[in-house]
Amino acid sequence: MYKFRSTQWLLNKNELENQELYFSDLDSLNDPMDGFRYLIWKGDEISWKNVFKNYILCLEYIYKRIGLLSKNTKISKEDIPIFAQAKELNLEKSHKIISTIFLSNLNTQAQIRFLSNTTAEISKNDLYVHLKTIHSDALITIDKYYKRNIKLQLTPTSSRLQNFKYTLLNHVLGISNYILSFFPKVHTIFLALDQIHKQMDLIYSSESIEKDYNNWFIHTEFTNSYIDALEKLTYPNSYVCCFSQSCDNSSVWGKYADNHKGVCLIFETNATSEEIAINLKGKNLFLSGAFNAKLEKINYVNQLPKINFFESIGRLSQVQLSSQWLSDENNKLSISGKHLREPLDIWRVDYWEKCKEMLLAKSFDWEYEQEYRILYHDFLNQQFTPEDRKLSYEFDSLKGIIFGVRTKTEEKIKIINIIKEKCHKANRLNFDFYQAEINPKNAKLDIKILNLIKVK
Repeated sequence: MYKFRSTQWLLNKNELENQELYFSDLDSLNDPMDGFRYLIWKGDEISWKNVFKNYILCLEYIYKRIGLLSKNTKISKEDIPIFAQAKELNLEKSHKIISTIFLSNLNTQAQIRFLSNTTAEISKNDLYVHLKTIHSDALITIDKYYKRNIKLQLTPTSSRLQNFKYTLLNHVLGISNYILSFFPKVHTIFLALDQIHKQMDLIYSSESIEKDYNNWFIHTEFTNSYIDALEKLTYPNSYVCCFSQSCDNSSVWGKYADNHKGVCLIFETNATSEEIAINLKGKNLFLSGAFNAKLEKINYVNQLPKINFFESIGRLSQVQLSSQWLSDENNKLSISGKHLREPLDIWRVDYWEKCKEMLLAKSFDWEYEQEYRILYHDFLNQQFTPEDRKLSYEFDSLKGIIFGVRTKTEEKIKIINIIKEKCHKANRLNFDFYQAEINPKNAKLDIKILNLIKVK
């Protein structure tokens, strides 16, 4: 297996000296579709009612928090308390009153009724439209409660554009719900509504984001941030270390080896008929011992795998999952919670298989990379630092190094000297160095062994 790396990482950050492999977070990868959670929502009245209850709980918390912040302190999507219950947020009494009023609102009931009865899968864009449509009602409900009970002067000033937007879209969505009740597969209206919402949000943002950021956030950005936060309830943070089955692709050298100025590490793997692996050792408390790290082959696909949100909430206790998301006030279990009646191990196997499928799916646009990757999960939500994501490999696993077409001579010498010193300490006699060269006759790279460079 081959691992492309810049000399900045290899030498300046001591990866070669420390025999380290760095595991990247998904947001730092080149492709925004990499590890993308293709969430869909398909549930019954119980599960949808709980979504709307949680939405107004998180909105109430942000509303109160903005009232307590200084004018120069900005709220952010990270402040949305997606994992918390009303009791933990000291909102138990207020949330009970506010959510009861909100859920009795005719607009809210219409949304829940439609979502519960439709046979269509609800996408993130669809959910955005539904939540955005009830957002002003939710804010008004919260604002009325606090003005009446606490005299909190916080009512955000809405522009005429914002008021017009909500009035217009409430009418349009009412019409679309009626149409879709007869034609559940017609999503054109929702796609159009999503675009209208987002473009009008952008227009509204241009006049409000600088003037009053927190007002803009709670009016315009909250819905989108909330849906992003829902993703956190599904799977833990995952990190990947990427390898390739090929070492002579010029595009891969350009992307991952600093425009051919870096190198390619050659690893020997522990291959069996069932798996390919490398021996690694972790540095944090959760993963401190040696283990056989499996290299998983990337699946190049035309469509990313779908994940039903209601069946994939894996980061809450069973008690909280049942009470907050998958049962009603009378403890009646949602159809989406049927796995809670079964042995947990059965559901968990399927849960992790879907997680792996998600992390190993990439567009066919990237097929030329011939990628394999090692997956590393933050099971206990430890918030791994970059240092935690450096895992060490055994020196015996590193069989050779290929220098890029543009690798500087002085950096080649540094690398050779580090390897010589390591070979001396390990009493190792063989280590191969190679040079990548341009072959103008076929417009490809030739990888040539440097026979004269010896480590002993």
